[in-house]
Amino acid sequence: PADQLTATQQTVVLRVLQEALQNVRKHGAASAATVASAIDGGDWVLTVRDDGRGFDVAAVAARGRRNFGLQFMRERAELIGARFEVHSRPDGGTLVRLAIPVGAEENSP
Repeated sequence: PADQLTATQQTVVLRVLQEALQNVRKHGAASAATVASAIDGGDWVLTVRDDGRGFDVAAVAARGRRNFGLQFMRERAELIGARFEVHSRPDGGTLVRLAIPVGAEENSP
């Protein structure tokens, strides 16, 4: 049901998906990655999960300038009123989750 998303929301989904998969390729050393979308309550949800090396989310956030990819995805999510989460731990893989309220008014750029 991507047809429940506006063109702007669809573009954000594409950009976040591209960045998440690029991170898996560049940093994750994963043997597998899964991309899924679902309706969860009133949200359209994208998840990207990998079984790679993972990382300490708090340590990466503390470095600030070195996490452009995560910052890019978070900013894109905020533009459309979506929630963005990253769950990871060293040697535990990574989960990226984008939850877009369906039918919500999007912010004007």
